[in-house]
Amino acid sequence: MGEQSKLIRKLRKERHLSQNFLAEGVTTREAVSKFETRGTEISAQTLFAFLNKMNIEPEEYVFLLHSKNTFKQKINQMGKSLVQSDKHEQQSYINKLNQYYFETNDPFYKLISCQYQLLFNSEKLKDSEKFKNCEKVIKDYLNQVENWGRFELALYSNVLFIFDSDLILATQKNVISKMKIYKSNAYYKYGITNFFHNAEMLFCIRKDFSSLQKILPYYRNQTKEVDYCYERINYLIFEKIAQKGSSFEISEISNELSILNYLGYKQIATDITNFIAQTLGD
Repeated sequence: MGEQSKLIRKLRKERHLSQNFLAEGVTTREAVSKFETRGTEISAQTLFAFLNKMNIEPEEYVFLLHSKNTFKQKINQMGKSLVQSDKHEQQSYINKLNQYYFETNDPFYKLISCQYQLLFNSEKLKDSEKFKNCEKVIKDYLNQVENWGRFELALYSNVLFIFDSDLILATQKNVISKMKIYKSNAYYKYGITNFFHNAEMLFCIRKDFSSLQKILPYYRNQTKEVDYCYERINYLIFEKIAQKGSSFEISEISNELSILNYLGYKQIATDITNFIAQTLGD
């Protein structure tokens, strides 16, 4: 509660509100004081009441709470930067994660360790016992969480290749579709569209155009609003790939690529062109 209590105190003082004002109708002034100075536990209902009195939305509070990178965020970012690094650096990072897990028993470090072991060595370790163990750790964790948050969505999307196509489609229908109520939230917008991007590319790599066709209607619904302009272009590209399958030719998306170039997304247009050439080329 330490970081939360400091933030509540800061927000209250910035608004020139007293502890009595925050406490009225919610709790006692003494309870507010103990929370702000000692970080004592309070219920979620009490926290939401404090935010309401300060005219702060819960998602604004979460953003402020995490606006500075936490240690876990920094550790995760470090892994992303090492995907293209040499094996020695990657193994050193994995060892560090395993040490953090040993010291804290926090499953976050175990899960992130497994995620990056799969990402760093997806081809080399594909049939190894280590690969299978990492698969099991992640699958067991995701299966036991009924309502996914940002962490579960990101974990799943990053290692989508360990799941078969039917399960990916079922997960989209039964789990990820529940998150549509969050689609105006920037964090979830990125997470959900990242899932669709990874699923589309994976189905293309597998040349599973049937599954690609099945997931596209969900992506179309996700990208109806103008805020999803780039995602809509991406959807239109993969819609044409799904329709033509292995007979698809790059010239069929010349309009979409031209729009991306016009909007200044030249690298994205190049990446899409290269991806199609590598996965669907002769």
